[in-house]
Amino acid sequence: MLRPKPMRFLYAYRTTIAFPANTISVIACVVAYTTASLSGFLLLFWMKLITSLILIGYTYLFNRKVIFFFMNLGVGERQLYTSVVVIDSLIFIIEMLVIYFTR
Repeated sequence: MLRPKPMRFLYAYRTTIAFPANTISVIACVVAYTTASLSGFLLLFWMKLITSLILIGYTYLFNRKVIFFFMNLGVGERQLYTSVVVIDSLIFIIEMLVIYFTR
């Protein structure tokens, strides 16, 4: 089985999915840094999860060629969406922990 070139895979992921998701994470971290409360963290976490689902819906409805690109690389649609949400949530949680421990 041929393996895809990792850089091409990462470039497509970064330009279509990761950039908007990371932008939302940075905005949420700035808000968390200025407010710094547990209830604020829970609100930001749910906001981040909902915006990730909206981003996936946008990709599914309006950017189908990206999904076909990943399918041609051997990544299933469910696997793609699951990995996007899990990786994005982990990045967000790590950013929040850094903010929490540096305050």
